[in-house]
Amino acid sequence: MPELQSDGDAIDQLVLLLRKINANPMLLVLDDVWPGSETVVEKLKFQISDYKIVVTSRVALPRLGTSLVLKPLVPEDATTLFRNHAFLERESSNIPDEDHVQKVLVPSLIDMCYTREDLKVERICIPSSFVTLKNLKKLSLYLCDTREAFENSNMPISDAFPNLEELNIEYSKDMVGLPKGLCNITSLKMLSISSCHKLSSLPQEIGNLENLKVLRLNSCTDLEEIPNSVGRLSNLRDMDISNCINLPNLPEEFGNLCNLRILCMRSCARCELPSSIINLKNLKEVVCDEETAFSWEPFKPMLPNLKIDVPPLDVNLNWLHAIHS
Repeated sequence: MPELQSDGDAIDQLVLLLRKINANPMLLVLDDVWPGSETVVEKLKFQISDYKIVVTSRVALPRLGTSLVLKPLVPEDATTLFRNHAFLERESSNIPDEDHVQKVLVPSLIDMCYTREDLKVERICIPSSFVTLKNLKKLSLYLCDTREAFENSNMPISDAFPNLEELNIEYSKDMVGLPKGLCNITSLKMLSISSCHKLSSLPQEIGNLENLKVLRLNSCTDLEEIPNSVGRLSNLRDMDISNCINLPNLPEEFGNLCNLRILCMRSCARCELPSSIINLKNLKEVVCDEETAFSWEPFKPMLPNLKIDVPPLDVNLNWLHAIHS
């Protein structure tokens, strides 16, 4: 293969290769073409009999002609496709089962993300074998099984993602506690755990998250306690405990959250307020229902800048999704 000196040289060599192959018909597939590359594609329109080009792209490229928009595969179909076509031998005895695919595929996908700062994972069983992603800043887990990874991982999450700034976990039906080592990630600025119905408590170590600005625990219906160490989160500005229907109270140390600006606590009728909330001088807004708003009334004279917001009743019960699954 001669050394290619330029794009033009590469195109000339491709023409020679296609003519040498001399297949009839011939299809050239250009995968993941980005905007701005149309000129290169047009240069590949060779005068060869029964020769066609298929271009795949993440966006429409009108300059290249009519586009056909393909819908993404659902996870089940994507897994089936991988199981049946990702291996050299196609005999049925060589097709791996779905559990094996999950254990092999997920770490492999994560291995390809070493340079990424943002990673979103959906509808998989998180493996217990973590890899170190030092560049990762944001991790989102949606409808994932996490218990095995969080309880039996080969390394604490603080070693796997040492510079993580944002963690979002939604609808994890088997999550009963925070990941091992999470509270050692002092770079964390946002922790959002929603609709994780088996989460019953938070560790005392959560007070170590000195840079945390946003803490969301909405719709964690089994949550029964917020530890007093939450009072050490001196940079916390936004907190959401909406729909934590079994939360009996906020700790007395809650009043130490000197920078708290917004507190959302809709559908928290059982949650008693500590007397220390009179110290929340920077608290600007509480979003709650009418019953909880009544509990705040005695404290309003000591918090003159506070606004109690009672939105219209929301009859949408989507937050109860999978509560009994």
